[in-house]
Amino acid sequence: MGYFIQFHLEVLQKAFSDLRTYLQHKQDQQQQAAHLLHRGGLNPRQAQLLTLFAKNREEMFTVRDLSQRFGITPTTAKADLVKLIDQGLVREIPLNGVKRGYVRGEKFDSWYDEQRN
Repeated sequence: MGYFIQFHLEVLQKAFSDLRTYLQHKQDQQQQAAHLLHRGGLNPRQAQLLTLFAKNREEMFTVRDLSQRFGITPTTAKADLVKLIDQGLVREIPLNGVKRGYVRGEKFDSWYDEQRN
């Protein structure tokens, strides 16, 4: 009986530790997005998207990805992307005849550095 209790206590401790790490990571993401939101004239979804691009240079999203991630309609996701494309922060690439992917734009790095300073 003692081993059983000890084992489950260790599992719970690890779970709480992992949860703390996850929450800290999410809090850091939110702070970065909030900073971009205030300085960059973006809506919260656009700020979060650009934060994701900042963390991973190779990240690519589709309208469907963003729609599911943020719980919005594809039309809203596309409208957010179009504004970022117009600013040169995001670039649209064709994946096939219909589907498009979205990656960091040519102006992203300089814009992001400017926002952070």
